[in-house]
Amino acid sequence: MDNINQATSGSKTSTLSTIKGIAKALDTVFENLNETNSKLNHINEVFEQYQETVSIQATKLQDIYNNLNTTFQETFSTLSMNILEIHDKVTEYTNDQKIY
Repeated sequence: MDNINQATSGSKTSTLSTIKGIAKALDTVFENLNETNSKLNHINEVFEQYQETVSIQATKLQDIYNNLNTTFQETFSTLSMNILEIHDKVTEYTNDQKIY
């Protein structure tokens, strides 16, 4: 009977040791997962800030383009009117010269 108790006791100790080893390994895995999650959260925060910066820059570039386009259209319109006025004056001058 002592042999059976010793064998059973050894088996229980071995099982308990294995369970403790598995628990320790699972704790390590859990710690690593938490660390990885923390790093991923940080990466996500940086990405969101970057995305926000890019969005702001895109908006600024769109505003610059719109302002340049408006300025160009206004300048082109003014230039066109000036050219038409010059054309009219040249035509008028030419016609006046024909009279004399």
